[in-house]
Amino acid sequence: MFEAHQGMGWFLIFANGLVGVWMLLTLWTPAAQLATPALDWWRNVAHGSVVLQVVFGVILTELRDIDPSSMTMHLFYGVVAVIALCLGYIYARETEWVQDRRQMFDGLLSLFIMGLGIRAVLQVV
Repeated sequence: MFEAHQGMGWFLIFANGLVGVWMLLTLWTPAAQLATPALDWWRNVAHGSVVLQVVFGVILTELRDIDPSSMTMHLFYGVVAVIALCLGYIYARETEWVQDRRQMFDGLLSLFIMGLGIRAVLQVV
């Protein structure tokens, strides 16, 4: 289970990095070329991997009887990533300015989550 959590962490990092760069590239190219349904699908997969990682982490902590206080910063980055996704979703739905710039907002959010993933991985190593 630990290996699955570790592998999923690297997937989270690379998937969110890919999606973030891909979405920001749509700002400088004609939207029809890069803003495809595949981009939305990958965004959902990348953002969904954050929630799966946190669930995996909670299960792993319980199964291995790990003291959460020994992994405080690792847990912190996971929780911040989930909160960032939730707030980003709410903000994007409620703010007209973001709705007009959805690709930029989601791209930057994905890169932010990638950074949180990198920090979380570095806390374990």
